[in-house]
Amino acid sequence: MAYSVVFSKKADRQLQKLDMATQRLIVASINKHLEGCDNPRAIGKALSGDRAGQWRYRIGTYRLLATIDDGKVTVYVFKVAHRRAVYDV
Repeated sequence: MAYSVVFSKKADRQLQKLDMATQRLIVASINKHLEGCDNPRAIGKALSGDRAGQWRYRIGTYRLLATIDDGKVTVYVFKVAHRRAVYDV
């Protein structure tokens, strides 16, 4: 089972606001590690507390917050931000 990665509209806008070098870094990392992988849980880290069920993927100083849908074999990215601001509500 190869997982695919889907961005929410909000996450896509957040990615587009970043500088071009950071965008390339994030997209290259997603293509290399997440897109087409068999187990996205081996790459990321599960979050706890009020964010239970969500996963964090670290790319340099940036973080991707996502949920994993095993039924549709999809990783849904809903937030892309710098590590100091990614968990802000």
